Amino acid sequence: MNINAIKSKVDAVINQYGTEIKVYRDIYSEDEYGCKNLDENMTYIGTIKGIIDNASSSRLPTKTNERQGIIELDASATLYIPYEKDILIQEDDYLEIDGVYYRVGIFLDIVHYNLLYEIPIERIELNE
Repeated sequence: MNINAIKSKVDAVINQYGTEIKVYRDIYSEDEYGCKNLDENMTYIGTIKGIIDNASSSRLPTKTNERQGIIELDASATLYIPYEKDILIQEDDYLEIDGVYYRVGIFLDIVHYNLLYEIPIERIELNE
């Protein structure tokens, strides 16, 4: 199995069909007692491309939020991004996809050949 050939195909598909996704992160510092302090809330980190699978969240209950419109409660989806050694996003980052915000879950290298990450993401409602 030629892993490099497969990786180039995976990268090409995501680059061609993927969605532009903005990545945000909370920035913390640690005080002299070892406690984490929030320094910056939702700091823009950069943009990535990925494919979103939200097929399982189509029939969830909704509620309306003035800032984000209709919110699906407990909505989750799966993000697929190409494997990179030094990846831009981290667990607990925030993603903005078409004006909707998600929190990043735990990464999973789904085929164990460093080809593709499968990342659960959960839709969140921003505080007004």
